[in-house]
Amino acid sequence: MAGGVVHDFNNALMAVIGYSELLLKNQNLIEDKNAVREYLEVIHGAGRDASDVIGRLRDFYRPRGETDVFEPVDLNKLLENAAIMTQPKWKSQALATGRTITVDFDFEKIRTVVANSGELREAVTNLIFNAVDAMPRGGTITLRTRQQTDGVLVEVSDTGNGMSEEVKNRCLEPFFSTKGEKGSGLGLSMVFGIIKRHEGTLNIESSTGSGTTFQIHLPFHIAAQVVMEEKADASGDSLHILVADDDPVSRDIITKYLISDSHRVSTFASGTEALKGFAEGAFDLLILDHGMPGMSGIELAGLAKQMRNGQPIILLTGFNESALPPKIQETGVDLVLHKPVSLEELRHAMAAVLREET
Repeated sequence: MAGGVVHDFNNALMAVIGYSELLLKNQNLIEDKNAVREYLEVIHGAGRDASDVIGRLRDFYRPRGETDVFEPVDLNKLLENAAIMTQPKWKSQALATGRTITVDFDFEKIRTVVANSGELREAVTNLIFNAVDAMPRGGTITLRTRQQTDGVLVEVSDTGNGMSEEVKNRCLEPFFSTKGEKGSGLGLSMVFGIIKRHEGTLNIESSTGSGTTFQIHLPFHIAAQVVMEEKADASGDSLHILVADDDPVSRDIITKYLISDSHRVSTFASGTEALKGFAEGAFDLLILDHGMPGMSGIELAGLAKQMRNGQPIILLTGFNESALPPKIQETGVDLVLHKPVSLEELRHAMAAVLREET
């Protein structure tokens, strides 16, 4: 499992390091606004994917959680970004081994689906990597989308070796691999878990010598409107928010997220300072880091709830659930967010907590 996580994490870092280095060392490129935006989108996506890779160790095959961010996603754009992110694998590394691999797009105009974009991008990335490994003499990968009555069909096809019936029946099993030491046996099982979490289906068409097509069906959900309403609820009104985090980078990012949504923010670098600030002012929401020296976020949450019953509180943490109390709500915390946190995740969490308190 560790080998598989390291493998996927390094692939995400390749996009972050590679494209940022190109921007830093090429003055002409940095002046091309379109190129800069494209590279930043890829870097951002890779950073989200790296976060998802780490999250695997926490939520392998977990069901959809209350705080998961599901938002309207343009699947055609997501597939294009996945192709760009994986280009070092299917183009550069393949050419280095004497293989020529091309990626073709066959897109229809489709509706957006409600999904976790980072998880779906990770699933498509794994399928592209799997396709590359299945074409030892090169070939073509086709990314395809089709509009259906009740959802969207996404296909990832390759012209590779294909799979026998036995391999096809077992390929989704955790730790099953035909790649020997080169494979962790987790890629396709992760894909299956992600699709199930999206209430979708995964079908495999393959036979020996005839290539493979992975078919993903993702349903439409009325929940798309709910997500958009939650965004509006979380960012429409200006709130006074207390942010406590001893890490200056995390504190600054959360603060800038909130200010970008027109909220007023009071920041503190320790639990002790935050408790004093809380006693002196009124706040619509507290966002507290868990691991602060002197006074943890959980301790601060408990004291804040004693002083003002009903105070909405979000806890930020880089730890997994095993490092937190089993009944976290009894400590005064209303919701736990795991770092790193995106703006959409923060908005979603704020909407959930504030809705519960109203």
